[in-house]
Amino acid sequence: MKVHHYGFLTLNLDKTIDKFSKLGYRVTSDIIKDNERGVNIVFMDHENSNGHTLELVEPSRDDSDVKSLISKLKSNLYHICYLTNDIDSQIEKLNMEGFITIQEPKPAIAFNNKNVAFLYTKETGIIELLESK
Repeated sequence: MKVHHYGFLTLNLDKTIDKFSKLGYRVTSDIIKDNERGVNIVFMDHENSNGHTLELVEPSRDDSDVKSLISKLKSNLYHICYLTNDIDSQIEKLNMEGFITIQEPKPAIAFNNKNVAFLYTKETGIIELLESK
């Protein structure tokens, strides 16, 4: 699997964009409103790195998928996303290796409705799988 991006929780997209801009990142997407998950998303790439992408994720409502995480972690790196050709077989393989599926595959507006899933272990924290096909 190849790393696609790093997910970063934020309470305020504008302030976080401003701070990461000072570190050499530039915005590479419009604000994406994912009403299914209750989040707003912006992607940023670093000027000196090929493929070093951040996904800034801000809760947009009280029942957001990330609301409980942000109450614990505040603004923080919280997942690594990996590309996979076959999300179902990759989940099965990772489950056999001790990863727990915390969100089954479902379409994500931020990725043109390609399926994403989230898994967890206490050693790696949260990972996201993004189906590449």
